Amino acid sequence: MSSAAKPVVAAFLAVAFLSDLTYAQRAPAAPVAQDAPPSSEPMDTAAPPTLDPDALPVAKDPMLEPVAAPANEVTSWSDVLRLVRQRSTALHIAVAQTEQASAQRRRALATALPTLAASGTATHWLLYEPGGVPGVVVQTTPATPGATTTPMTTTIPGVSSAHPDLQYVAGLDLTQPIINFGAWYSVGTAKEREHVAELSEKDVQRTLLATAAQAAVTVITASRVAESNRVSLASDLSTLDLTRRRAALGAATAVDVLRTEQEVATARAQLVTGDESLRQARETLGAALGYTLGWGVSTNLRVEDLERTAEGICKPIGDLNARSDLLSAEHNVRAAQRDRNAIDYLYAPTVNLTSHFGYQNPLSFSTSTGHITTWTIGAQLSWVLYDGGDRYGQQRYTAAAQTIAREELIQKKRDATLQLTQADRAIVVAQASLEVSTSARDVAKEQARLARLAFINGSGTSFDLVDSARALREAEIDLLIKQFQVFQARLTAFLSKANCSI
Repeated sequence: MSSAAKPVVAAFLAVAFLSDLTYAQRAPAAPVAQDAPPSSEPMDTAAPPTLDPDALPVAKDPMLEPVAAPANEVTSWSDVLRLVRQRSTALHIAVAQTEQASAQRRRALATALPTLAASGTATHWLLYEPGGVPGVVVQTTPATPGATTTPMTTTIPGVSSAHPDLQYVAGLDLTQPIINFGAWYSVGTAKEREHVAELSEKDVQRTLLATAAQAAVTVITASRVAESNRVSLASDLSTLDLTRRRAALGAATAVDVLRTEQEVATARAQLVTGDESLRQARETLGAALGYTLGWGVSTNLRVEDLERTAEGICKPIGDLNARSDLLSAEHNVRAAQRDRNAIDYLYAPTVNLTSHFGYQNPLSFSTSTGHITTWTIGAQLSWVLYDGGDRYGQQRYTAAAQTIAREELIQKKRDATLQLTQADRAIVVAQASLEVSTSARDVAKEQARLARLAFINGSGTSFDLVDSARALREAEIDLLIKQFQVFQARLTAFLSKANCSI
């Protein structure tokens, strides 16, 4: 071998050795079996191996630093449920609406029960003339014309001169509805409204669990993608460094260096996008937990634990019509029908039993100065013959509300049926996509290996080397995403056919 060829051979050997170290950092995630449930094949949610600067011939790059860790992170799915219960405004509103419906039912019942009211008055005399009625002043007419008229008090016969300074009256009034069809019917309507609020609260819990779970899984996925982007950038920086060295030895051209620099620029752009996706995923999880700041997920938290948690707090339903949101819509239709029927009872008369118990001391302007106690009982008939058309307007309003509730139920059933169909199909699609992505990753990995060998042997070009490396990086990221999409599809399908209580 000539002395001129020795540097070139040495450069080729260096490329082969260092390239193997570079691609060894790309550890693809294990694929999920198509027919196995998520819990049977534990999915590795831990971050990929951290970069070892000494193992790669790359200078430290600021972009290789990971995204700053969030101030808070969830360590278990029980923490997620606890935070949702404590801080979810949607759940608190649903609970308050249930309480409102219960209070309205109690108010409706009160209209059919007796009422007891107490009343009383007290009068204190500030000025009283003995022998006359306090404050009664009469005008006397003089017998002689031109004489001065003098006002004086006079006495009303029959009134005691020993009039007290304080006079008081007290009474109790009892009213018991005897005939009030509208009040009795409204109690059943209020119960239907209470059922609507309770079922709506359960559906809110189901959707909150789905939202929080999807947000947490998205954070895990985005974290893995961000780490994979950094591994890819480190690999491209290593390739760029080796290409520059080969160019300095005359084994590569300036075009080879430019192509490698373009690949590094592409990797940097993907890293920036991936980091921003991770930050947004953390903020979405934080919002689901009731915070305005981003929340992370501990590396010890596994997605398989979520499935077990969901199975513990959610009960599968055999019929889609038994789902809480559809049951709530059905009860809403019944309540709207009762609201419409209640207007007819407004045309009927009402009869109330009334009773009054009174006590007075003493009676005003009476010959008696003793205490008087009275007790009366009677019945009161009330029948509204004409109200200006108010009941007619209520009939039209409640009829329209009934139509709205019925159409909303029909639309919700259609949406739920479509959602269930799409959720079941999404599992098949996600598993098929995972299988295709696994095959594509394997092909890209082999292509990158052959391109690297060809480039080392001198039969390949730098374009083939860079292009195959980019294809491998994209295939690995796609495989990582497809793995979590399989789990998300299964979780969505499970929650679409379950009722949850967190």
